[in-house]
Amino acid sequence: MISRLEKIYKDLDEFYQELIDEHLDPKRPKPANPDILDLLIQLKEEKLVFHRAHLESYKSNTHVQDIFVAGTDTGAATIIWAMTALIKNPAIIRSAKGNQRTGRGKRDPEYWDRPDKFVLERFLNSKVDIIGQDFQVIPFGAGRRGCPGISMGLATVELALANLLYTFDWELPAEMKRGC
Repeated sequence: MISRLEKIYKDLDEFYQELIDEHLDPKRPKPANPDILDLLIQLKEEKLVFHRAHLESYKSNTHVQDIFVAGTDTGAATIIWAMTALIKNPAIIRSAKGNQRTGRGKRDPEYWDRPDKFVLERFLNSKVDIIGQDFQVIPFGAGRRGCPGISMGLATVELALANLLYTFDWELPAEMKRGC
């Protein structure tokens, strides 16, 4: 197991280093829309990074690894807690699976005004803003200090939960009681 983890780490390390080298290549044209690595390099070049270790070299690519891996634990924890709550409530699982299979709400006039049309304005009067501006739900912070990975985080968790619910039939083991 350890040798397998070491190989994965080595492969990722090489991948990140290739990304860094590609971004540092002087022949590389300046991109119209810089990515996060371009911005980190710019900070390094302008000496705007506050920690001295950041300024020395990108040979140690731990900063790049942090960016790619930062949300993994949070997403996994969210999925585990969601599944823990769902497995204790079989009626909710049945309802979610039924909604998935029928596409309920997708183009149902009961849920959407003019469901056959793409009307972005329908979301203007939405009660809760999951992006972090509604103070009832601020999972990703708010304003300037909000999480830059909100879109990826939400998509990852929603896709994983949808696949788990769709693919498997979930139930508590016989010896466990509901509501524990």
